Parts: sequence; C-alpha cells; structure tokens
Amino acid sequence: MRSACTPRAGWRRRRGARVVLYVSPPLAALLRRLPDLAAVAVAGGRLLPRTDWICSLMDLPVILGAAGGSIPADCPYLPARRRRPPLLPPARQHRVGIVWAGSPGNDLDHHRSCRLAHFAPLVELPGTEFVSFQVGPRAAELRSSGWHGLIRGLPEAAVPFEATADALMEVDLVITVDTALAHLAGAVGRPVWTLLSTVPDWRWMLERADTPWYPTMRLFRQPAPGDWESVFREVRAALAARVAEAAR
Repeated sequence: MRSACTPRAGWRRRRGARVVLYVSPPLAALLRRLPDLAAVAVAGGRLLPRTDWICSLMDLPVILGAAGGSIPADCPYLPARRRRPPLLPPARQHRVGIVWAGSPGNDLDHHRSCRLAHFAPLVELPGTEFVSFQVGPRAAELRSSGWHGLIRGLPEAAVPFEATADALMEVDLVITVDTALAHLAGAVGRPVWTLLSTVPDWRWMLERADTPWYPTMRLFRQPAPGDWESVFREVRAALAARVAEAAR
C-alpha cells in the first residue's frame, strides 16, 4: 500500500472526469470500497477501458499542485468498518497492533525493519495487549518468541487488505515500521506510530514527528543508524503515557 492521501475521486468526477483506478490484485477488493470511482482495474487482468490520460498515483501531488500545507490529507480516505462478529475477541486492555518487518524483497528492508525482540520494552507494559499484524516469513518470529500469552496473532481471515483494514478498527493504536500497514492505518484514520530509520523513505521527510500525509500518524526516528533501542525507549515512554491517560 504505497499511495499517500490524495484528493478523492469525487473531486475529479465533479470536474467531469471518469476515474478508473489500476491496482495490483491484493489491493483490488479494498479499493473497490472507494466511492466515486468508475471502475477498479486489476493489473494482469482484462485490458484497461479506453482512457484519455494515464497517471501514476505517486505523481498526483505534483500534478495537482499539492505541497507543504496544501497537501489534501483528507483522512480517512479509505472506508473500513467494524465487523459483526468482530475479527478479534473483545479487548480487555489498551490494544496495540504491531508490525516489525516489511517485505524482504525491498532493497532497503534491512534499514527499515527491526526484530520482534525490539518490542520487549513494550509487551510487558501494564494495561496493554498486543496483536501481531505481521505477515510473510518474519511472522515466524512470533512462534519462536515465547510471547504467545502476550501477543495475539491476527486471525487468518484478516490477512487480505480489506479485512486487515477492518481489523484496524478493533485496535486502539498501531505501532509499525515503514511498511504497508503504516499507510493502511493512516488511510483509514487510525492512530499509528511509524518507526523510521535515520534515512527513511522520502515521504517521511526529515526531522519531524508528524507527516502531512496522515493526520493520525506520529513518527519516531532513529537518532543514529541501526539504533532501534533508543526508538523503543521513546515509544515505551509515549505508550505508558497514552495508557495512563486512557485509564483516567
């Protein structure tokens, strides 16, 4: 999930545009929830309908003149819903969803991903319970961690993007490295803390704890290359304060 908040399709439709979104297969069901789209076309599927213009989502901010304070962070811009029955059992404490690793196919994954063990300062924090949203080969770290009583795995039914979006409605906070879940949580308007390396992806800019793309997101940055320990000390203090505030 690599797109940032962009003006809704309705903004363009009201100006006479018929908007077709062309996406990879895993995103199709989720993005079909968007209002005001003429269609969602799936990469590798049938041919695109006739179009006058083809534009990458990543180019839209420049084309539409969005910069600085004019970035239209109209979030949530992706619909998510609270399912009945819920995907997760009722929360007994402050529930936190976590992800510690991105796709191993990303050339910079060794910079942006940490280890599940780095979450040790958080998982025993009183008043909290954790749900792993981790997918892929790194999810095996949970099985070998010995933390089964402290971290719940996401049910199999919640793995598709659209179900993951709904599962996000059942957690109070998301803490994740720079991967798809950070963008998804921001897009559905959930509170999300994103953990960044010293030289992050360009979208996160530098030397700021917020982002113009997602109003509900807070950024935690490494003070030095590879220094996840400092990041998690800061996150633990912030989480302890959040839990105490919620308990008042």
